[in-house]
Amino acid sequence: MNDALAIEQVLAGDKESYRYLVERYHTGLVRYCFSILLDEDAAHDVAQQAFINAYNNLQSYKPKYAFSTWLYRIARNDAYRELKQLNRRQEITETEDISEQDVHEGTIMKHLGEELHTAMAGLRAEWRQILHLYYWEQKSYEEIAELLDTPLNTVKVWMRRAKQQLEKELQPV
Repeated sequence: MNDALAIEQVLAGDKESYRYLVERYHTGLVRYCFSILLDEDAAHDVAQQAFINAYNNLQSYKPKYAFSTWLYRIARNDAYRELKQLNRRQEITETEDISEQDVHEGTIMKHLGEELHTAMAGLRAEWRQILHLYYWEQKSYEEIAELLDTPLNTVKVWMRRAKQQLEKELQPV
């Protein structure tokens, strides 16, 4: 099955076909929502709401665009609505220094993951989204521009600035 066939079947009354779309996009959509909200529980809630909103508005979907682009845009709007509603303020926590006895590979990898998470949390929300969509969701610059309703050149500039900021944040002191 593919997206177009699943959508066609759902619109024809086969509600079970929507399960294919949910299973296909659930993990990526939760990760995308997390990149905006930085809260795992909220990311799951917003992703679930995005699937519900997409289902309820499926008749307005235009096959001219990829279903994933449409779905991610719904999730983006829902995530920003959640941010406004909760008036969240993210605090960046300082990471601990690695001591010499923490040289075990697993500990180092965990620490690097924490440093990356902290550095990502310090970026503007738009920059986090672009990095996430590009590296984790493997979207092209063109797809990201369409999804965020942002000019392509702006996406490229934000990507460059986000990478520069991350590099600066992750430099050893």
